[in-house]
Amino acid sequence: MRTGADDEAWLDGIWRRHRPRVVGFLRRASEPNEAEDLAEQTFIEAWRRRVAAPDQPLPWLLGIAHQLHRARHGTPVPWTPLARADAQLAAACAELTDDERTCLLLFVLDDLTDEEVAEVVGCDPAAARRNRERARDKLRHALGGVMTA
Repeated sequence: MRTGADDEAWLDGIWRRHRPRVVGFLRRASEPNEAEDLAEQTFIEAWRRRVAAPDQPLPWLLGIAHQLHRARHGTPVPWTPLARADAQLAAACAELTDDERTCLLLFVLDDLTDEEVAEVVGCDPAAARRNRERARDKLRHALGGVMTA
């Protein structure tokens, strides 16, 4: 367990390294000020839970951010930037379940593995992979087979 100055250095390190990714994740669903606010709350909560922090904290941090967003809004972080860009994609994304959409966006936009996605959303890696694959198949079908990710 870290103590004193080690704790402060740990928090400063994860803040500097992962804050942009946490804010980017939250901006998919929030106005910039709210994303910043939720990101700060994420790091405050990370500080409180620091004893449980894994060596690779990004999925853990995104999981905290995901929980905070869900507690505030009652929904997971949605796939808004891409859906705003194309009406057909927006309609296809609307047909996905929350879990499918969340697992796919974490895999595609955040470049997380199925194991890391599972950590963020609180499921096992097989369920994360199934959700991602179902989402990809539904989008491919809805978009006429043009999706390759």
